[in-house]
Amino acid sequence: MSMIKTSIARVIVKWNLRKHTDVSISFLDAFSNTANLLIMLPEEEEDFKQSLGLVSGLEYTNKNIYLLMHDFKVSLLPFNLRSKAIEYGIIDVNWLELPKHKFIEKLKFKNINAVLDLNRKENLFYSYTAVLLNPKLRMGFVKKDSDRYYNFQVRNLGRNPEISYKNFLNCIKMF
Repeated sequence: MSMIKTSIARVIVKWNLRKHTDVSISFLDAFSNTANLLIMLPEEEEDFKQSLGLVSGLEYTNKNIYLLMHDFKVSLLPFNLRSKAIEYGIIDVNWLELPKHKFIEKLKFKNINAVLDLNRKENLFYSYTAVLLNPKLRMGFVKKDSDRYYNFQVRNLGRNPEISYKNFLNCIKMF
């Protein structure tokens, strides 16, 4: 995406979120009371592979887990996870590479209570989607402007994605 489009998208997102406020929540109860969990799988290939360990680590919970990813990445999922995939494609993204209203409405139909954004690098599409769904709990890695998008953030330690996702999973297991 060009720098101009990225700048315009950031301004629009910032403008749209100016009145958005989070209510105080107890993180101890927030995750345990979650029925429907949306996990946003990362764009980066190595991160995508390593994040599947985190997804497997959450299968023990009695939650409906949905996996959000590009439509062409569904074939990379293990067979047992493919039914949990929510894919998006070019028709779900506007010219600024932000989610279209119709796509957000499709996701809202799932009654998502918590969102885990597993992108370690900034991805405005996923971050903005997490806020627009308005779940009680939005978790993601610390990155640029992440305070605006997530109410629980995990520090990305180093360049090794395997360690980062294990730390993320350990943070979730605390609840």
